[in-house]
Amino acid sequence: MRERIGCFSCNRTVDWGEYFICISRLRRIRSEQGDDEIVNAMASLQVCIYCVARAQFDSITIHNEVPLLELEKAGFYWFARRLAGNTEPWALSTGEHSCTLCRSAIKEGDCYTQIEISEEVAKHEGGIEVIPESISKLATICDSCAKKYMVWWYDTYGNIIDVA
Repeated sequence: MRERIGCFSCNRTVDWGEYFICISRLRRIRSEQGDDEIVNAMASLQVCIYCVARAQFDSITIHNEVPLLELEKAGFYWFARRLAGNTEPWALSTGEHSCTLCRSAIKEGDCYTQIEISEEVAKHEGGIEVIPESISKLATICDSCAKKYMVWWYDTYGNIIDVA
């Protein structure tokens, strides 16, 4: 059986072919060539399109296993309003080469976390399809700040695992 996507607000299973919003935490290693390697990833938030519609005008309850950063919560509501036609830009600096939180430089070989939000589709043949033009970067977080402020789940070998 194929894995299904669940909404972190209403707990409803997202139907095949249905859109949903996802906030992803992408652990990357900075490369001199600019094609930073993704070494791990997890979904910190998945919300069905029905709950996104509610969030455009009101706050919604979010049930998730990974505590969200305030910037992830704010980014979700900003993105929901953007889908409703609001053109207000994202308020935080999301520079490629420095941490959004502490502003320290992220240099070649450094590990960092990029937080993105996007519109995605649950595919019947399995997996998901990310709508490329919908991707918005919410933050770039250095490894030091990630260790201080973010929660990741680890397996028995010390590897970060996806809990979504």
